[in-house]
Amino acid sequence: DAGLNDRLLNLAQSDLRESIRHAAIRNLSARKAIKHIEQLIPILYANPLANWGVHTILLAACVDLGLTLPNIEPLTRIDSMCVQAELARYKARQLNR
Repeated sequence: DAGLNDRLLNLAQSDLRESIRHAAIRNLSARKAIKHIEQLIPILYANPLANWGVHTILLAACVDLGLTLPNIEPLTRIDSMCVQAELARYKARQLNR
């Protein structure tokens, strides 16, 4: 349902609650809403609102859906083990293409 995907996208982009953003991204990924996840990629390059959880789940969604990121260099400087683990998974997936 495109309406639901649009609503989830809006929540992921603008809700101030990290838990809601996290859940919205997780649901978009589960629904394989690639175009919607692609619209969220700029979030990866912004500072987190509270913690790196949204970045982690978004990076995981990009890996799981086989998306290509425009530039991973800034992501390598994020001080979060969870983000770095997903980034390692991303790099491995890129190598195995």
